[in-house]
Amino acid sequence: MSTRHYLPNTAANTLVPGALRALTTATPHLSLDEGRRVVSNVHHDQSQVSIVGGGGSGHEPAWSGYVGSGLLLAAACGDIFASPSASQVLAAMEAVPSEKGTILLITSYTGDRLHFGLAAEKARAKAAASGQYCNGKVGIVAATDDVSIGRTAENWLFDDCVRLAEAVNAQTVSIGSALDHCHVPGRKHQSIAEDTCIIGAGIHNEPGRRMLTPFPPVDEIIKECLGLLCDQDDPERGFVKVDSSDEIVMLINNYGGLSILELGALTDKVHSFRSGTASSLAVQWSAHYRRLLMP
Repeated sequence: MSTRHYLPNTAANTLVPGALRALTTATPHLSLDEGRRVVSNVHHDQSQVSIVGGGGSGHEPAWSGYVGSGLLLAAACGDIFASPSASQVLAAMEAVPSEKGTILLITSYTGDRLHFGLAAEKARAKAAASGQYCNGKVGIVAATDDVSIGRTAENWLFDDCVRLAEAVNAQTVSIGSALDHCHVPGRKHQSIAEDTCIIGAGIHNEPGRRMLTPFPPVDEIIKECLGLLCDQDDPERGFVKVDSSDEIVMLINNYGGLSILELGALTDKVHSFRSGTASSLAVQWSAHYRRLLMP
């Protein structure tokens, strides 16, 4: 993974504002509150539940890239790999008010839980004092779930959207694998040996479950990852029960280091492994959904 960048050294302080300006300039339906780094959909409908997301930058297209029709209504963007502040989150909520309520869609990191939680408390307090903010209906769903977003456009009620999001989260398992750490401009780079692969790699260079060395065939990596996800007899990880009547949705996310060509071949191999299982594969997606800053 490259440690060279066109905007090195202090770029961590300038990348986020520049990227958000470029996004909103190229997308007419988006509005940017540059001071608070909030991207919002100017065409939001106040009669529908608002879905507001956010988190640290460096994972684009998440979160700002998912603001749009049928998706997020607003996103609060923190610094690189750093949660947005509670005031940023509150600004995102205020940019897309709703008569039915607001759902905060986040990933389950300490900073995100803390700052989004504080913003939710402030919104509820304002509602109690003024009667605004959809009578204080604010819910937090602490995992990435896009299913509930589409339901808001169908005029689902607040509680129904929250229940759907929580149900999907409860039936979701995920695992990551990487060949190297990502590099943040201006920070010291730590690399991984060329003959090593990480199983369970996190999106902020977290060390993962274990390192495989020497580098094994990709079939062995896929087999181990699927085993960790699907072993229902594992007392620590087997919390999602699947039977032969269930339909599986498989999403393969490119952290950023793979070419589209290699991602396609890798997806095909994963599909081949899945075809030998009892449950059926209903939907398969593979693309850049949540990246590790840059390759």
